This record gives sequence, C-alpha cells and structure tokens, in this order.
Amino acid sequence: MMTIKEVERTSIMEKVESKTLKQREASEILGLSLRHTQRLIRAYRDEGPEGLTSRREAESQEDVP
Repeated sequence: MMTIKEVERTSIMEKVESKTLKQREASEILGLSLRHTQRLIRAYRDEGPEGLTSRREAESQEDVP
C-alpha cells in the first residue's frame, strides 16, 4: 500500500517522464536534492510506482504478524 507521500511522488515522476516538469523543478517541489530526485526517477523507470516505496517501511511491515 502506498502512502500519500508516495502517491504524490508518483504524480511528480509521471510529469517528469512526460517532460512537463524538469528534474530540477521536481526536486524543489519534493524538497530533495537533485541527485536524490534522479535516483527516484531511475527507480520509477526501472520498477514503476513500486520503485518509490520506502524499502525501510516495506521491511518493517514484513515483520508485523
């Protein structure tokens, strides 16, 4: 299940992919460095929206019975 933050990131990544938003603008909106935004874009391209989910949260949810 995606959080609100991850849904917002997905929307921004879609805009970057469609070239209606520049990477620099996306990083400013997200409040992230350009480098981190580029990592997210790569993850989105490789894995789709699932690439934007937090790996740490996914691991902690697996531990919950």
